[in-house]
Amino acid sequence: MSGKVHVRQRGAVLWLTVANPNSNELTADIRLQLMQALDAAAEDGAIRAVVLGAERARFPHQVPFGEFDTGLADPTPMDLAGRIESMPVPVVARLQGQVQGAWAELALAAHVRVAALNVKMGFPNVALGLPPMAGASQRLPRITGARQALALLLSGRAYPATADLFSGAIDKVVPLPELADTAQALALAAAETGSWMRSLDRADGLLDPAAYQEEINRRRLAVQRAGRAAEDAIVEMVEAALLLPVDTALVLERALFEELLVSEESRGLRHAMESRIRVANLPPGQPVALVGMLRSGAGAVRLAADLAAQGVGIVMAHEDKAERHSFRNAVAANLEARLKRGAMKAPAVRRAVESVKTTANPAHLGQVEVVIDSAPDTKAAKSAALQDIAAVAGPDAVVLSTTRHLDLAALAPQAIRPRVVGLHLPQRPYPARLAELVIGDSAARATVARAGRLMHQVGRLPARVRPADGLAGGAMMGALLDAADCLVRHGEDPMEMDHEMRALGFARGPYGMLSDIDMDAYLARQERRGLTRGLSVLMAQAGLRLNTGSDPESERAALDSLVSEARRGEAPEPLGLGGQGQWFALLGAMVNEGARLLDQRVAHKPMLLDMVMVQGYGFPRRLGGPMHAADTIGLFRLIRIMRACAPFGPRIWDPHPLLVDMQRNSRTFAALNR
Repeated sequence: MSGKVHVRQRGAVLWLTVANPNSNELTADIRLQLMQALDAAAEDGAIRAVVLGAERARFPHQVPFGEFDTGLADPTPMDLAGRIESMPVPVVARLQGQVQGAWAELALAAHVRVAALNVKMGFPNVALGLPPMAGASQRLPRITGARQALALLLSGRAYPATADLFSGAIDKVVPLPELADTAQALALAAAETGSWMRSLDRADGLLDPAAYQEEINRRRLAVQRAGRAAEDAIVEMVEAALLLPVDTALVLERALFEELLVSEESRGLRHAMESRIRVANLPPGQPVALVGMLRSGAGAVRLAADLAAQGVGIVMAHEDKAERHSFRNAVAANLEARLKRGAMKAPAVRRAVESVKTTANPAHLGQVEVVIDSAPDTKAAKSAALQDIAAVAGPDAVVLSTTRHLDLAALAPQAIRPRVVGLHLPQRPYPARLAELVIGDSAARATVARAGRLMHQVGRLPARVRPADGLAGGAMMGALLDAADCLVRHGEDPMEMDHEMRALGFARGPYGMLSDIDMDAYLARQERRGLTRGLSVLMAQAGLRLNTGSDPESERAALDSLVSEARRGEAPEPLGLGGQGQWFALLGAMVNEGARLLDQRVAHKPMLLDMVMVQGYGFPRRLGGPMHAADTIGLFRLIRIMRACAPFGPRIWDPHPLLVDMQRNSRTFAALNR
């Protein structure tokens, strides 16, 4: 069969191999081709067994996001799993590399599973606010029991095939070179002996009903406290495996999946995931092996340690011996700290430290693939640094220079201008994988590819933005703080505002976020914008950090003093917005700023702004990002709230013309993402 499912026969065994090298999506087309091939095999008396696998080490595991929005096309993953399990001949799942999501569910429907040692298997649907969709909630507990099934389904993590959690679920684990022959032998043996069993007929995991139900009760209590609908549904599904007939339990799984598929939480989580995948998908580039640094600066040590930990060589050039010694020691200390907290092992730390070299001769940077500059973020300092780099960088070297507001390509000498990229890496006490890459119109495609690949190497998600003061993330966060300052000035309580935002799922409230961002950079931006009297500015100037836990009473007293100063000694009546009203007002400010960034083409799509805020600024994943949240609420409603707030801060809330046009023409940000 042509297409994405290759069919070949090895003796009496039919091999079905999915070949989808450019995507990890289990599309409706692939599902249909598999279904047709299985139907044909079931009718072919010469076929005694089937081996099901994929051409590459990464199986197509994700149903396309578009299908989630419009409804799963036929055959659905559940239909295909049912066809696999009902085959009149044994089906062996041949597993290698990453086996996740829908493909892992199809593997459970096979009668025998053989895995290579490199296999990692998991069920990440829960990260999308969804339970299993193809019978895993029934097959897995019947094979492994409630403890292992719930650990796999609720965590969403991928585990090695050799993990205890897969005991009974994977029949054999072999070295990769032996995988094909082992799959063929197992298929023939099962056909010869008739010793294969359908997963839904197994009861290995149900032999101790009391222990099974005890695990259900323990997990139910935990997920109810967390308040996440998908996890609650998973527990209910796994309990059904013990209490209900198989057919009824499968109907329940499908019903709960379809119910959660249309929930706002799942839509937000899916959008956050899709944004991450699409925005960070820059042109492909080769891995970077050697990076140079001309002197050191803010953040250089952390970045050098990140690179060295991933096997990237570092060359730091500086004329001062003490400075070189200090830099190398600081990088070594950072890596040793990772060893102490268990993030790295001792041999890896030793290799990483050994990969960091220093030199007094800047000409040695002529051999590196990327030069990283972390000079102060001023025009004078950056111009001088880029001049120095131009004198020593190789003809193909990409230059990454840290900035939050400068058009670095415009400051660079003409010779290196197409190879200069601005870089902002947020550092947070919570997970923040964002890397904003500031790429001007003159940047070469190879430059973008190399910069993006380097960020992926250190576990960062690159977001391509055009030069602007604050870039995308800083501008959106600035709009949030501008709105919060305005609300405080008109009587709202900053502590209550932070509390309401955290209750929504934000990692920090607006004023708590000040503890995580570079206060000096924030103050510099506010000064450039002429905004120097808001509470956020006063807090940054005073170095006041909220929620440190050290002395709440003194913290509150210091905050109240700054609030009074921000209000110029007046005591206005609170606006009475309430929690939801405050949230809509703050969201409106961010969306208004997002519209400006889109209009000025700082960001090319709304989902880029969503990804930046979710991955770098603690915006709740379940809300999808500010632009997605605006679609969920509806622009008509949001603009009405913005206009009600506009008299208190016209610059903040007067709706941008793009928003007005979208609302009049019934357009959404989702449509702009297409």
